Amino acid sequence: MEFDEQAAIDYIRTKLPANSREQFDDDEILNVIDIIWDYYEDNGFLSMELEDGPDELDMEDLKKYVKKMIAKDRNSPLTFDDVDRIVDAEVDYEESIEED
Repeated sequence: MEFDEQAAIDYIRTKLPANSREQFDDDEILNVIDIIWDYYEDNGFLSMELEDGPDELDMEDLKKYVKKMIAKDRNSPLTFDDVDRIVDAEVDYEESIEED
C-alpha cells in the first residue's frame, strides 16, 4: 500500500485521545507529518540505496527533532505531549501500510 496523507491524518486522529481528536485541524497534523519526512530525508531514511541509510529509526531523536521544529512556530497549538502522540501514530500508520 502507498502512503496517503489524508489516510495518515485520519489514522492519526483515531490514535489520539477522544478529547483532542478535533482539537487540531488537518494542516497542523500534516505539518507534523511533513516534519517527520524532513527528518527522514535529512537522516538518510529516504535513500534509494538501503545500505546508505541508517538501520533503525531512533524514535526519541525523531520526537526531539519534531518538537524543536514545532517550538519554532509560536502559533502552534501543539504541546510536546501532542507531538509524541502524533509522531507515534504516524510511524504506526507507516508500519501498518508496510504490512499490506
